[in-house]
Order: sequence, then C-alpha cells, then structure tokens
Amino acid sequence: MESLAGLLFLSSALFLGWNLGANGAGVIIGSAVGSRMLSLRRAALIGAVFVIIGATVAGTGGSETLGRLGRVGSAEAAFALALGSGITLFLFTR
Repeated sequence: MESLAGLLFLSSALFLGWNLGANGAGVIIGSAVGSRMLSLRRAALIGAVFVIIGATVAGTGGSETLGRLGRVGSAEAAFALALGSGITLFLFTR
C-alpha cells in the first residue's frame, strides 16, 4: 500500500514536470515547427535532449530557489502543491 501511495505522489511531480517541459519547449521550438523548418517529431526530440541537458547542468538552481521559498511539511501537502501547480500550468497554456 505504501508503494501505491508513493507512485501517486510521484505522479503529481511528473505531471508538473511534463507541463513545465512542454511549456518551455513550445516557446523555444514552436516557431520552427510553425514555419515547417522542423517536423513535430524532430522538434520534440531536440527539445527533450536540451531540457534534459539543462536540468542536469542547472537543475540545482531551481531546487535551491524552491527551498528558500518555504518548506512543505508532509508528502500529502507536496502532492497537493505539485498537482495544483501542474493543473494550473496545463490550463493556462492550452
């Protein structure tokens, strides 16, 4: 049962991360796909590669900023915050 709760909590973080990545990649590569310089598949691949490189190289900066903003006391609160942020970003960027 504990592993099921852990997967549920992880799903909200993955949903938030997916929305953040999609939002950033859309801004960066959207004009290339719109002008038909790149296919959607190639643009998604290029975007994924550079998002992973950026997260690996500079990911600690975002973590430190979030750490300064405040602490979340429980896994349930972290789940709710990540899910709420992911849903908000998803709705606002549609």
